[in-house]
Amino acid sequence: MFSSIIGHGRVKQINCGRGRQTYWTGCTLHRTLIRAVDASAPPGMIRGFNKNMVLTEEQQLLFRERERLCFDKPRLSIATSSRLSLLLNSAPVALGDPRSRWSSAHCSPHFLLSLCGEELTRTPTQQSSDGARGEKGVRKGLHVWEVLWSPAHRGSHAVIGVSTEYCPLQTSGYTALVGGDSQSWGWELTTNQLWHEGQTLWRYPVERIEHVPKRILLVLDADAGTLGYVVEGCFLGVAFKDLPRGVELFPAVSSVRGGSTIRLRYLNGTAREPTPLMALCGLCIHLSMGKERVNQTDRLPLPPPLQCYLMPSV
Repeated sequence: MFSSIIGHGRVKQINCGRGRQTYWTGCTLHRTLIRAVDASAPPGMIRGFNKNMVLTEEQQLLFRERERLCFDKPRLSIATSSRLSLLLNSAPVALGDPRSRWSSAHCSPHFLLSLCGEELTRTPTQQSSDGARGEKGVRKGLHVWEVLWSPAHRGSHAVIGVSTEYCPLQTSGYTALVGGDSQSWGWELTTNQLWHEGQTLWRYPVERIEHVPKRILLVLDADAGTLGYVVEGCFLGVAFKDLPRGVELFPAVSSVRGGSTIRLRYLNGTAREPTPLMALCGLCIHLSMGKERVNQTDRLPLPPPLQCYLMPSV
């Protein structure tokens, strides 16, 4: 079926069950699928487009959404790799994954752990900085965790990052515990400062975020040795690079505020392999459609087999 819609760089018509539709077809499936979405563009906007084509209501909606995606990007957002884009737009792993739990053995005694192991609560303790790390770390691959931490319950020195198994988890006084030594790397949410080896490095991102939201994604590429963060759907770029490779790294937090509640969830991960072309095609089309119409792939001017492939996974 795929070969039936792959041409050689020319305009052609195919019957997709809704009458004959016009596409610009290239030499790859990727171009064919993206041009199918771009069929919503005004006449003459796409090279090879049939200038006599009458736009349907669905195509006009697709065009407006594509324009929004192209010209209304958040100013803090950094372009992501295809691997990360796929992870951020894929369904998360099932609840209960062991990588979603905090470690009961590797956390400060001033933290209380929930029965499910996914939530930490710091007890009111003066002159103490307390840390915790995940139960399961990673040595390779690209991984994304979700951390939920209410801005109202952070206080000073609220840090999210990664650490090895040798990072200290409790010390006296108030400090950024994660990032306080050579075995951890952390982002302090109140000041936007990056911490490592007990020193502030620089502000991240460069354009300060006045109020870091409750939901923060931790992006660790253990193969490349980099760590970054995503807030409100915007990837803020690489915060740390040259992290040790082949060493088990854990998601980690540290807090000084009594009553702080911090929740962890592992969302997704992938090995260091070439990104499948089919997956990239589906990603581009879903992004062009937008979240509001993600379940309306059956309305695209595509053959039924491709519409089925594009249906979001449950």
